[in-house]
Amino acid sequence: MIGEHTPSLLLLDMSLEDIQGPSICRRIRRESSAFPVLAMTSFSLKLYAAKAKTAGAQGLVSKNVDEDLVQTVISVLRDGSMHGFESQQIAHIRIANEQTSIPQLTLREEEIINLCADEGLLDAEIADKLDISEATVRKHMQHVLQKLGARTSRQAVAIWLSPRSY
Repeated sequence: MIGEHTPSLLLLDMSLEDIQGPSICRRIRRESSAFPVLAMTSFSLKLYAAKAKTAGAQGLVSKNVDEDLVQTVISVLRDGSMHGFESQQIAHIRIANEQTSIPQLTLREEEIINLCADEGLLDAEIADKLDISEATVRKHMQHVLQKLGARTSRQAVAIWLSPRSY
């Protein structure tokens, strides 16, 4: 995932259309400690604070704050992390060494479980949003259920939303 060019800092939207920011952050942090990740959201910071911390971000700011504050936070992150967040090195070590019982989902499976969990969408709505068939959504959801050891979609969402799953 980390290519030839390493950024000095990554600004990461916590609520992207296709995949959730915590999933991206966790994947990046599992591979590298080379740069800090600053999570951003237009939603309540309370909604994403724990997810950003667990996923290995070094800070979290609202998209609705003054640009000067964002610049100040970026300066702080160049020297370490925000209060209450791990440094990129500690987060990398923790995530790279985690023994999780939750199997890795594909990006498409993550998209689908996130749309169920975060937006409460039904199969038809997910299919429409992702421009795939309902049968494809159901097939991906079957894989999610199997990988998470869940009997129902609701149980899969509960497992997925547990702090160690993303």
